[in-house]
Amino acid sequence: MKKPIFMFSKDKEYASVDYMVTDPTQRELCYRMIDSIIEINAQNYLSDALLEPFITAMKTNYKYVVDVAGGRLAQLTYHYPEAKQVFFNLIHDSNSKVRFNILTALIDKPHEDVIPCLLKAALKDKSVKVRSKVADITFRLSRADMIPILEDHLKTENNPKVVESIRFTIENFGRFTYE
Repeated sequence: MKKPIFMFSKDKEYASVDYMVTDPTQRELCYRMIDSIIEINAQNYLSDALLEPFITAMKTNYKYVVDVAGGRLAQLTYHYPEAKQVFFNLIHDSNSKVRFNILTALIDKPHEDVIPCLLKAALKDKSVKVRSKVADITFRLSRADMIPILEDHLKTENNPKVVESIRFTIENFGRFTYE
């Protein structure tokens, strides 16, 4: 039996959503995520249907909803390979906002298998915002393994914003600690 994904009682989780989310559609999506976690914990099983609210949430423009979904998906990667696959799929989504959202979810520290793969894939992204975020995530997660990759990427990166982000990370790496 797998260790259950932590959550408060359904009533407390719903109350938190009620406090944080005013949009009825987004609120309902959050309720569906809560219900999915409850069902995953009860069944020790993860299906596409149970993953659907998290994937839908990663495609929204509501920061709180995206953050909750990213955090829950990160937790699920430690127990279910299907959750890892969500990260791998969404980093290649056609919408750059979705790719940015799933990259940002790395802050919630999914399974180690996920992090370097997503960071490397995102460096090849056509979106400046996504490529710049790689440097930020590298810095915030203290990913020393990414510094040589970022240094190498600087040789071919043409966008000044991305170059600036990468240089900041390389020059300041190790000066600050987030853990």
